[in-house]
Amino acid sequence: MSNTGNIQKTDAETGFSGHFDKVGNDLPGDSTITQMRQDAIAQFNEKGLPTRQLENWRYTDLRFILKDAFAPLERAGSVTAAKLDEALGALGDIEASRLVFVDGYFSAELSADFSTMKNVEAMPLSRALSGETFSKVMKQAQPDLDDSIVALNTAFMADGAALHIEGDVEKPIHLVFVSSGEQQGLVTLHNHISVAKSAKVTLLESYIGLGQYGVQVNSLTNLGIAEGAEVNHIKYQAENLETTHLSTLNLKLDDKAIYHEHQFNIGAALSRHQHFVVFDGERAEFDMSGATLMRGTQHCDATLLVDHKLPEGRSREMVKCVLDDTARAVVQAKVIVRPHAQLTDGHQMMQSMMLSEHCEFDAKPELEIYADDVICGHGATSGQIDEDLLFYLKSRGLPDIEARGLLIQAFVGEAIEKIENEEIRDALTGLAQNWLAS
Repeated sequence: MSNTGNIQKTDAETGFSGHFDKVGNDLPGDSTITQMRQDAIAQFNEKGLPTRQLENWRYTDLRFILKDAFAPLERAGSVTAAKLDEALGALGDIEASRLVFVDGYFSAELSADFSTMKNVEAMPLSRALSGETFSKVMKQAQPDLDDSIVALNTAFMADGAALHIEGDVEKPIHLVFVSSGEQQGLVTLHNHISVAKSAKVTLLESYIGLGQYGVQVNSLTNLGIAEGAEVNHIKYQAENLETTHLSTLNLKLDDKAIYHEHQFNIGAALSRHQHFVVFDGERAEFDMSGATLMRGTQHCDATLLVDHKLPEGRSREMVKCVLDDTARAVVQAKVIVRPHAQLTDGHQMMQSMMLSEHCEFDAKPELEIYADDVICGHGATSGQIDEDLLFYLKSRGLPDIEARGLLIQAFVGEAIEKIENEEIRDALTGLAQNWLAS
């Protein structure tokens, strides 16, 4: 594997058919970044891939699932603007400033309007890492997380989006990560986004897979939201069914910061979306909704850790899963309320609609509360299509397949309706309809 040194440990110790010993010098960054990489790879070497022995990974045993470590892709494949827009579907028609990365590398040819955005400083991470000031900022923002996937990302981060938002941004910022499918490989993406006081922005993040070959995607986003700022973040994951997608969001909220997120997942053979959310300010708000549509043998894991450190925080998590064939969905959400976080308001809801007798839904809501003046609750449900409602629709003349599609659309629609941007909301509704029609 390029960018790594000797392979030393055994498969049983690491879970891979090889092991990373050190990081080479051909990745971007100065001495500060190089030291971060070396520390991260040492952490990964110590722990290896996570297994079900770790509580947060009990339903997604990577050491069992991933037998091979792909070499990092050394070049971007060929993707035309027409192919990209076709793959994005209705999301490609949305008027937005666009930063595009092909096989993990920034593509200036496919990007548009990002350099002229008002109140935004934007550049590829590969360029930002070469700046001494940014390297210091990166070091300060790097998450102190005991997580092997985060460590692997830090060690091999090659490119991504570096954004600093100073004020209100009129158009959405669309970060597009596309895999050409021309070759197998490891794609390591690292996004660093800071939102200044009282700013407001809509972020649209799309992961698209073309071609026949799958990749191993490891994506990390560090997102800091300052006092009174508001971020609406929509993530669309539709990579091909040969792909493994591992993503991490490291989110910090200052006083009165607002973060609304929607995740829409229909792609990848294996995907894991983990959130580490810290309320570093009072009266902050975190609201996450998700719609997961899986069939075949797909496996999708959404794991969240929400840490209320200070008073009057508000958190909401709602995930809707539609499963068919032998697909499996995992939703884990742990909310911690610290002793000083009085008047916290937290709620979790996890729901699945199971279209087959052989699919599986694992729900694990948790509350860990150390304050006495809080309003917190959680719930989880799973079931099949309501036969009474189905009979009612069919009795009104709807064919069986249309009636079922309408009920499924209504089920996931509750999550999609929380998206503030009407264009994006309508686009995702259409994509959900396309999934049902197929």
